[in-house]
Amino acid sequence: MDANAQENLMTRHAMVCAVLARVAAGMTLSVAIGEVTQLRFPSGNGREVRRQRRTLYRWVAAFRQEGFEGLRRKESTTPQVSRALSEEFLSFLKTTKEADGRVSIPEIIRIAVEKGIVKPGEVSRVSAWRAAQRLNLVLLGVQGKESAPQKRRFAYAHRMQMVLCDGKHFRAGVSAAKRLVFTFIDDATRKVLIGVVGTDETQLLFLRGLHRLVLRYGKPICLYVDNGAGFIGNDTKVVCARLGIHLIHGTAGYPEGHGKIERFNRTQWQGLLRSFAGNPEIDADFTSLENRIEHYYERFYNLIPHESLAPDSPADRWTADKLPLMPVDDRASFEKHFVISKRRRVSEDNIVKIDGDNYEIPSGYAGTIVLVEEDYLHGFHHVLHEGRRVRLHEVRLAENAHTQRKGTKPNTKPPLKPVITAANVAYRRDFEPVVNATGDFPEPNSLKKE
Repeated sequence: MDANAQENLMTRHAMVCAVLARVAAGMTLSVAIGEVTQLRFPSGNGREVRRQRRTLYRWVAAFRQEGFEGLRRKESTTPQVSRALSEEFLSFLKTTKEADGRVSIPEIIRIAVEKGIVKPGEVSRVSAWRAAQRLNLVLLGVQGKESAPQKRRFAYAHRMQMVLCDGKHFRAGVSAAKRLVFTFIDDATRKVLIGVVGTDETQLLFLRGLHRLVLRYGKPICLYVDNGAGFIGNDTKVVCARLGIHLIHGTAGYPEGHGKIERFNRTQWQGLLRSFAGNPEIDADFTSLENRIEHYYERFYNLIPHESLAPDSPADRWTADKLPLMPVDDRASFEKHFVISKRRRVSEDNIVKIDGDNYEIPSGYAGTIVLVEEDYLHGFHHVLHEGRRVRLHEVRLAENAHTQRKGTKPNTKPPLKPVITAANVAYRRDFEPVVNATGDFPEPNSLKKE
């Protein structure tokens, strides 16, 4: 699957997640789909798109029946854009729409009639609309304030129905090293679940946090994130889809979870993070910081009565909630979801580039395309070589300068055989060895009589 098709698949999955997240919050499917039809989602061609109710109903049904695989686009048995419309009109439709994205389909039909491209009543508005969709043309004008989708605040009733995640930058230790913490918060109970620390917003850090979250508390139904670098990557979307977690990307200023996570970040900064910079007691190591941060969550924040839960604390509300959690049954199978396969081209000196770093692979693959497995939990990369998985290591330039590498191709030439010539035969006759094959001295030959 090419990159554009992968992006379109993730767009369909994001729309389905947005619908099912609202259903989990208590909405009916019809109301949820009605709201999602008003939202715009990024597509593979760089534009933001919306979809109609019938399309969303079909995608939700396919996802419920077949899971993530049900959203893959099936090969069409009718590759032509339209059977009802002429090629001349389709070309005119495409040219006109690309020149003026705000012109309506009925207006294009009227222009075509006036120019004599089609006859009056020959083209159906529905057929032209569907053809424009298949051609991926702009069908909606620029959205104004009066037509903007209605924004609603809502909260989930039970724990682990919706988990919010966001990152907060801070500095730690005597050197004031740059650090970032990804915090996972339960929407219904406001309980802070876990925190993972790294240097920047990356998919690796987020997926490590997701792994720890699921092992500790089970799978959430929905996961609400923003459009940060650690959340919008395809690997993040693929892992969430494999786990059956509905990944929701919030738009700028959308109030679904914005106020909750931002308010917590201010509390966390005032109560803990601002004391880390320049403090000689603070070890800037990731594990050490995670221990301090999670100690703050469990011993302070989760035990203090929350304003929106008064008089309960997040820990009290979490304990009182009787909705069963969804723990992991088979850890080995669960962790396989965090291994992503990627196609990479091997350079002539047997190097593949992954996330900007160069890795050496076994000899013999120069100039070919290999399938590299990226293990997000352990930070390893593997390739399949001679029937077994081989771990890749970063190239060591200094060592390679003094180490002779073997050839990339095996020596298939047959061993050399002695060549017999007349000169060799004459030399052997004139200068025969003084010993025979057994090492004995034979009797000298008698002289031939002339």
